[in-house]
Amino acid sequence: YPANNYALFGLADCYKALNQFSKAIDIWQQYLVHDDKNITVITRVADAYRKIHDFRKSKDLYLKVLDMEKDNAYALIGLGHLNYDFKEYKEALYYWTRIYELNSKETVDIRVLTAIGNCHRKLRSFDKGVYYFERALEMDPKNFYALFGLADCYRGMNQQYRSIEYWNRILEIDPANKVILTRMGDAYRNT
Repeated sequence: YPANNYALFGLADCYKALNQFSKAIDIWQQYLVHDDKNITVITRVADAYRKIHDFRKSKDLYLKVLDMEKDNAYALIGLGHLNYDFKEYKEALYYWTRIYELNSKETVDIRVLTAIGNCHRKLRSFDKGVYYFERALEMDPKNFYALFGLADCYRGMNQQYRSIEYWNRILEIDPANKVILTRMGDAYRNT
């Protein structure tokens, strides 16, 4: 039964788990012949295209999902990752901010907060990044990405003493981290 949707879906997921994204895409495409409105499958195909660095096909599929379901979280997050991966930070920020605004600001996923903060870091709008990294730290005071982001934002704002505070907090958790030790050395040198 070559058109069995359950078998096609499962087989594609197996190839995805094996990081054989091209094979997974081929199988999911067979699935979509029989059910071309399945948002779950379309977002999985878009994710797989993102993994093989096919920006155009990935973006087209994510946008197709948004046409079908305006605020689909998987498509918005996928578009955020896709644009971030291709250094399109303003576009990534747009999609991740939409996720942030759609969720209760108290229950938003910490990864969305750090993703938004990282976009601001890359765009050098460090003061805006600080807000999101601080929110992430409220949720998890030992979150590496939030600590790193805050330290780096303060470094970017030339507030070395503030960055040292956060580099130190990372070193309390991971004292042998060579990147953080180097950043700490840079911060002390700059002061």
